[in-house]
Parts: sequence; structure tokens; C-alpha cells
Amino acid sequence: MKRDAVIQLAIISGILLLFTIGQAFWKNADSSLKQQENILHLRPSLVRRIENKDISLQSPFLDKISKHWYVGGNPEIRNYEYIRLTKAGFPSDHGSIVSNGLGDNTINDFEIVVKFRIMPRNQHKKAPNGDSPLMGDGMAVVVSSEKDFISPESYASGYAKKQFNLNSGGVILGNTEMMGLPKNLPGLCLVVDTFQNSDRSRTKIPFLDLHVNTSPKDQAYDLSSDGAGTTALKLLKDPIRLPQRCLNGDLTQFRIIYMESINTLKIDAKYAQEGDYWIELFHSKLNISIPKNPRTGQRYVGVGGLTGQLTETVDIFSIETNEFHSENHDESAEDSFDYAKEVQMFLAQEFDRLISLEEDEFQKWKIIKAQPTLAIEPIQEGSPLSQSPHRRPKPTFGWFGKAVAFSILTVAFYLTSVYIRVSVKHIHNTHGRRRIQSIGLLPI
Repeated sequence: MKRDAVIQLAIISGILLLFTIGQAFWKNADSSLKQQENILHLRPSLVRRIENKDISLQSPFLDKISKHWYVGGNPEIRNYEYIRLTKAGFPSDHGSIVSNGLGDNTINDFEIVVKFRIMPRNQHKKAPNGDSPLMGDGMAVVVSSEKDFISPESYASGYAKKQFNLNSGGVILGNTEMMGLPKNLPGLCLVVDTFQNSDRSRTKIPFLDLHVNTSPKDQAYDLSSDGAGTTALKLLKDPIRLPQRCLNGDLTQFRIIYMESINTLKIDAKYAQEGDYWIELFHSKLNISIPKNPRTGQRYVGVGGLTGQLTETVDIFSIETNEFHSENHDESAEDSFDYAKEVQMFLAQEFDRLISLEEDEFQKWKIIKAQPTLAIEPIQEGSPLSQSPHRRPKPTFGWFGKAVAFSILTVAFYLTSVYIRVSVKHIHNTHGRRRIQSIGLLPI
């Protein structure tokens, strides 16, 4: 009898142990997710969005442009409608606008939204295969450390050109190969390509290419290869394919969110026909800082358009710039780890984006920012920046895994209970036979 009790106790202990192990595994698998989600339920972040009117542009355009923006090329400005950078039917043309640095162009943590439209000569005429008609070349949005390139005629003397070359790090005056802007312009560059120059291009037009130029002497965008030969720091291995309707007059918006305090860049798009929501195109930590002007500490916002033998219309409707600051706007405290944690919380609450943040990692980033001329290796295939994550990572043991684990535990519990019942019955029958034998009777 004691032996039977020991067996039953061992079986019950095994069930309890199995259940405990399963529960612990379940909790451990969920712990990282719960830690991530907890930040969303804390107090609101102390970071606030503040409009920067000096780098924003809406209709009416003329007064604002005359005070805060440079204009290059041959854009057409209709005060209450749009800024037409290029016009279909006008080949080998370009247009550009760049903030001129008057007012507040010192932006560290910021958000820039550009609303635009690209159209062929006849936006209602489609190609026989259903694609958009051939058109080119494209447009670019930049956040640059330079602005004075936009008026090359102001550098008539050799001394002035030499001085500009020295101050800008070698930006090529008069060059418009990066969709109306200099091909080696330093800064963050979003290039929308609308004509496939190279047969080797793996992505069909229209597509978006992303790079950061930190050294104009050594790095440049390559128009002839559709960006494939760009020597600047490419943020993606392959360009991002954009919807075909972007070439047929669909109103499109790009949103650039850069948090220098935690070295994070996020780029989204909104398409009028898709609805009023943002679609993430790129999100990653950077191992560099988007360049600032070394003399002023400013960053300048610019947009350019370019046509070649083929043409298109590029219209800009607005540029909206917001900065992110602490609640009390104490910029002197915005270089601390405490503020970086507030930014981390803000991204989680505002954009559903959780960024890992450790103090030693933050200190390392401060050292990198203090060395803006540090040579940066090109991004290699398979590196964290060679791919664009789309959503906040989820633990591998998700709801499906939980359901499977629960099913396995249920089946294991059922089979164990069956085994217990069969074992108890077997033990009972064996005990009965022994009892019958002990009194000298034959079993019936």
C-alpha cells in the first residue's frame, strides 16, 4: 500500500512540476513584451511638439519665401496654390527651395512633413500597358548642413568660389544632378526617382532612395545608375518601391522624424487615396548624426525637382516643421540621459515605436556626436541599417505560441491523468489478485 501511495505522489508531483515549468516558460517569454508595454502606461512624456514657423511653408507663399527661403532654378510660384519646381513640357530644367537660416534653423529633435504631387504632361493619359507614361527625372527632399549653393551666380570671383568650397567641404556649385540639388550635398537625402536610367536597376519606378552624405569631397549621389553607384552612406540596400499612382497626380506626403538625442530616424508616407494614416517606410537607429553646419549649428530644409529629355510636373503644397523639446523648453538639459529617456517614452506613446536605450549606449552616442568628422564605413549587407523594420518587434513566443503551449500542456495533463487512472486500476487489480491468492481461492 505504501508503494502505491509513493507512485501516486510521484505522478502528481510530476504533473505539478510540468505545469510549473510551462508557466515559468510562458512568463519568461512574455517578460520582455510586458517591460516594453509598461512604458505606454506610465505618465505622459514631458516632450512636447512645437511648431517651427521659420522652416515651415504654406500658402500664401510669397511673403514667407522672400523672408525665410532661397529659390533656385526656374520654379513657378502661385501664391495661394503651389510651388511648381518643374513643369511638364520643359526639358532640362530644375527648381529648388531651401531655408535660408534666418530665424530658428537649429533643429535637433524634429519632424518635417512635405506635401507634394508629381504629374505627367497629361495626367489623364495612361500608357497602353496601364503604367504611367514615361516621365522624369524626379525630386528630392533634404535636411542639409549647407544652403548657399543655391545661388551659384553670387560666386563670380575665383576667391568667392574658393571660399565657398572651403566652407562647404567641396559642394559643387551649379550642379543639379540630385534632382535639382548638388549631387554631393551633405545631409539626409530622400530621392524620389521617376525615370529608370540604368537597365541594372532592380527596383521599378517610382522608388525612394535614402542616404546620408557626411563628406562632400568623397561622397555623392549617382544619377546615371539610379542611385546604385551612390558613394554616400546608403540607409537601405535596395530602394523603396512607391505606388504607381504617385506619378499620376496622387497627393503624397513624406514625414521625416529625426531624434538626434537617441540617434533614431523614422520616415513615413501618406497617400491621399490610401486614407488619412501614415505608412512606415524606414525606421532605424543611426551610427552617425545628420550633419549640421559647423559654423552655425543649423540644419536647412530643402526640396528640388529635375527634368531631362523627359519631363514632369512637381508641385509642393506645404512644408511643415516641428521641433521636439522638453516641457519647460530647457534646451540646456536636453543633452542628458534623463531627457533621452523622455524621448524614448514620447516615441512609444506618440508613434508606437519603442527604442532600446542603455546609459552606456547613450554615452557612446554622445562621443560620436562630438566627432562629426569621424570617418564612417559604408553600410554592409546584413547590417542593422541595411533593412527597414516596419513595426515594433514582438517576442517570438506570441499568441500562437501560447496557444500551442497551452494545448500541449492540456494534452499532457489529460494523458497523465489517464495514465494515473489506468495505473491505479492496475494496482487495484493486482492487489485484489494477491488477496484472493492469500486466502487460497482461484480467481473467477
